[in-house]
Amino acid sequence: MKTKFKFAAGVLLFATLGLPLSTARAQGTAFTYQGRFNDAGNAANGSYDLTLTLFATNSGGSAVAGPLTNSATALTNGLFMVTLDFGPGLFTGTNYWLEIGARTNGGGAFVTLSPRQRLAPTPYAIYSASAGSASQAVLASNVAVGVISAPQLNTLAPPTNGELLGFFGASLLWTNPSSAGAAGWLLPGNAGTTPGLDFVGTTDNKALQLHVNGGRALRLEPLVANGPNLIGGAPANSVGGGADAATIAGGGSAASPNSITANFGAIGGGRGNAVNGAESTIGGGKGNAIAAQDAAIAGGINNAINDQYSAIAGGNGNNIGLGAPYSAIGGGSQNSVNANAGTVGGGSGNAVFVGATNSTIGGGIINNVKDTESTIGGGNGNLIAAGAPRSTIGGGINNSAGGVESTIAGGNGNSVGAGASDSTIGGGMDNAVNGSGATIGGGINNAVNASSAFVGGGLANVANAFESTVGGGIQNIIATNADSSTIGGGHQNKIGDDSMFSTIGGGGGNNIGDTASSSTIGGGDRNIVDVSSDHSTIGGGQENRVGSSSEWNTIGGGMMNAIGVSNNAFTCTIGGGSGNRVDNSAGSTIGGGDDNQATASDSTIGGGDNNAINTNAIEATIGGGGGNVVAADASDSTIGGGINNVVYGVQSTIGGGTNNQVNDINATIGGGAVNFIGAGAGDSTIGGGYHNVVNEGIHDSTISGGSFNAVGGSWCTIGGGSDNSILTSAYSSTIGGGDHNLIDTNAIESIISGGYANVIDTNAVFCGIGGGVSNDVQALTIASAIVGGFTNTIQMGNTYSVIGGGFLNNIGPAGWGCAISGGTANMLGPGCSNSIVAAGQGNVMFGVDGLCTISGGDANGIAFNCSECTIGGGTQNKIFVSSTNATISGGFANTIGPGVTYGTIPGGFSNFVTAPLGFAAGATAKAADVGSFVWGDSTGMLVSSSPPTGLGPNSWTVHASGGFNFWTDEAMTVGASLPPGSSSWTFASDRNVKENVRPVDGRAVFEKVAALPISSWNYKTQDRAIRHLGPMAQDFAAAFQVGEDDRHISTVDEGGVALAAIQGLNQKLEAATKAKDLEIEALKQSVAELQKMVQALAERK
Repeated sequence: MKTKFKFAAGVLLFATLGLPLSTARAQGTAFTYQGRFNDAGNAANGSYDLTLTLFATNSGGSAVAGPLTNSATALTNGLFMVTLDFGPGLFTGTNYWLEIGARTNGGGAFVTLSPRQRLAPTPYAIYSASAGSASQAVLASNVAVGVISAPQLNTLAPPTNGELLGFFGASLLWTNPSSAGAAGWLLPGNAGTTPGLDFVGTTDNKALQLHVNGGRALRLEPLVANGPNLIGGAPANSVGGGADAATIAGGGSAASPNSITANFGAIGGGRGNAVNGAESTIGGGKGNAIAAQDAAIAGGINNAINDQYSAIAGGNGNNIGLGAPYSAIGGGSQNSVNANAGTVGGGSGNAVFVGATNSTIGGGIINNVKDTESTIGGGNGNLIAAGAPRSTIGGGINNSAGGVESTIAGGNGNSVGAGASDSTIGGGMDNAVNGSGATIGGGINNAVNASSAFVGGGLANVANAFESTVGGGIQNIIATNADSSTIGGGHQNKIGDDSMFSTIGGGGGNNIGDTASSSTIGGGDRNIVDVSSDHSTIGGGQENRVGSSSEWNTIGGGMMNAIGVSNNAFTCTIGGGSGNRVDNSAGSTIGGGDDNQATASDSTIGGGDNNAINTNAIEATIGGGGGNVVAADASDSTIGGGINNVVYGVQSTIGGGTNNQVNDINATIGGGAVNFIGAGAGDSTIGGGYHNVVNEGIHDSTISGGSFNAVGGSWCTIGGGSDNSILTSAYSSTIGGGDHNLIDTNAIESIISGGYANVIDTNAVFCGIGGGVSNDVQALTIASAIVGGFTNTIQMGNTYSVIGGGFLNNIGPAGWGCAISGGTANMLGPGCSNSIVAAGQGNVMFGVDGLCTISGGDANGIAFNCSECTIGGGTQNKIFVSSTNATISGGFANTIGPGVTYGTIPGGFSNFVTAPLGFAAGATAKAADVGSFVWGDSTGMLVSSSPPTGLGPNSWTVHASGGFNFWTDEAMTVGASLPPGSSSWTFASDRNVKENVRPVDGRAVFEKVAALPISSWNYKTQDRAIRHLGPMAQDFAAAFQVGEDDRHISTVDEGGVALAAIQGLNQKLEAATKAKDLEIEALKQSVAELQKMVQALAERK
């Protein structure tokens, strides 16, 4: 670290008295050195390492001794003290210089301090070799033993400056001289004095003088009444006139003594100063004079105070006159105050005149205040005139304030005229105010000539009307009686006579003419509000104009816009743009644009160019665009925008676009190009598009858009598309869109929603086409519709018929309530009524069918004169002529024959119904008998209701080569089956489906069966010849309590009773047989015994 040290050392050298005085001998070679140095300009503090080297010259040369290094030397406020020992034999009276090096404790190079310090006097008393033999010498051996002991000489501490060694009591002590002598005043001063008792001075009524170098320096004159006079300085200074308690601290000369002639006066110094007023003070300076009490002059030259309680701080030739108590002059030259409590801060030649009490001049040159409580801050040649009390000039040059409580902040040559009370000029040059309460903020050559008017600044602006304002600018004028008017700025703007409450914001060359009250020009260039056009406004722009006597009008901006120039206009507006004109109207508006013209009241042009609203087109509107025209008398009409659009009708509208034209009332064109609404086509609308036409004499019709669309009937609508047409007298008809669609003459209230080349022919009323291509609703059709598709046709004379869509579908002539939902090449023949083909292809109803339905499929047909017949779908299914309520649900090649009523085929393959109420299902089933039900299986074998496979009318015939199965519970665990190839039913008898099983008494059942009546009978529903054998259900139920009720006998119960009876019979037979067997055995035994007897008899014979 490199450190700059500045050395300023005061060397104090002291002999070390640490040795006893028993022997007079040389002292040690060490001595104490004290010094001071700065570090970087400030007194050093902290710990420093020092090197000290002894030289015989003040610069250069070789070291005599050293260097000695003192590490970690403490410095406080730059002061340090070190002990040095360069060894013996050096200090023999030779002059030496000490060179010191320093560094901060901790390392780095030592910095050599400059210059070297001279050591003087010799750092200790050098011992003389002949001291012991001098004639006056007293050696230690000549001092009586015990008279001076070593402890008495050892004072323990070195003496301080001015102390003497004296004997007090039994000890030698270092003491102040006053403690050692008599009661005299000692040169170093006395200690232990008693104030009042001990003093320096006289005790008689004589002045006391202190002389220096033989001349008087201070004179103390005896106390008279208030206190002694103290006169210092030149012997010619004096206090006269019997004054006491006065003080002249010093100063004065024989030629220009200071003098005081009043009690308590004081002069601090200077020369030629005079105080002639009690309690007044002059601090110093030359030739200053006070002739009044309690005044003060701090200094300066030739200043004078002539009235009490006043003060001059300094300066030259300043004067506070008689009659100006409580006044003050801060300084400067030739300033004067001649009014009570007046103040001049400084400057030169400034004056507060007689009568200008409580007034102030801060400074400057030759400023004058001539009325009370006024202030000039500074400047040169400024004047507050008599008659302008409480006025203020802040500064500047040659400004003058002549009105009560008026203010000029500064500037040059500004003036407030007499009578212009409470007025203000902020600054600037050659500005003039001649109206009360008026203001000029600044600028040059501005003038205010009316009360409460204001000019903010600028050049040569004039405000001649009450409460008028010019903010700034150049040569702006507010003329007489244009009260409360304002020009914000700009140049050469003017508000004419009597145009009260008017405003020009700025710009250049703008003019509001005479008597155009409450009018406004915001800015711009050469804009004009003409004579008597009250309440008119021009926001800005260039060369815009509101004509004479055209009131309440507004031009927002732009260039060369005009309102009411050719003919008067009222409450009209032009927002901006260029060359726009409003004439001969009231309440009209042009928002902007170029060369637009409105000559009708309450009309509006939003913008654009060359748009026109002509005479008497009241409340008409053009939003914008170019070359648009609302013709004369077309009141309440609107053109939103676009180019070259024209409206001739009242209350009509063109939204935009190009070359559109409306020729009747309440008509509308939304936009597009070359669209046309003809004369007499009132209340009609064209939304947009290109070259669309609503023909003449057609009212309340609409074309929403598209191109080349045309409407020839009233209340008609074309939604869009291209080349769509509604022809003459097709009233209330609609084309939604698409291309080349046509609603022909007199096809009233018909509709084509869209698509291509769809046609509703002449006189086809209330008809519709939803869309698609080349669909046709033919002439004389009523309330019929084609929803969509391609090349579908509803032929002439239909009523309430519908084709939903598809391709080449056709409803023949004279149909009623017929429908083809869709599909391909489906057909309803002539004269069909309330019949429908829902879908599919090639399905046909041949004609004069009523309430028939083909739901779909392919090539299905219902022949002539059928009624309420249905084909659900499938392929090549047929219902032949004159059938009624016949149904084929689907399948393939199923047929219901001619004249069949209520025949049904639910589906399947090649089934036939040829008799009423027949039902054929499956495959190759034929219901050939009335009321027959036939089911055929997949083997393809023909099964018929007629013998040999059937039973004839009202029969049920089923061919099921795989058997039958019937279940009678939800879980399919119980039921009956007829197995394949079998003629017998089998019934569920599995142990797992039975419960509550109880044993049966077979002999009891046998007895009941034996007792059960068994009869021969026939069913009442059968022929009497057909006989049956069995019990009655009631008897059976009563005997055995089985079955669901007492009207039926279940085969399972009948078989069970028979089996139980058989078991009972078996039991009975077995019992009888056993008895017989026993009897036979007994008989055998008897026979055997007889045989034995016979044999025995025989043998005896």
